[in-house]
Amino acid sequence: MAHLMALTKHPAIIKWLCRASGGYFVRNPPQHADDGKGLVPLTNEILQQFADLLGAITDATADHRISAKRKPNSSASTGMN
Repeated sequence: MAHLMALTKHPAIIKWLCRASGGYFVRNPPQHADDGKGLVPLTNEILQQFADLLGAITDATADHRISAKRKPNSSASTGMN
């Protein structure tokens, strides 16, 4: 995967592979030597982003319908153009 990403410089392929295998792609946060954040705060950030994602999914699926506003176009739903 790392080699594929290094060659393409485009995460859409990796995201598609993760979804196709039933997974979810989460990019590691950038590390800055001067930000003073350790592993725990960075982990909290990732977990918060994931919780926000789950909240958005819950809100979007609460009525068990896909409205025109929520419906993605076919190329965007695969992440591939």
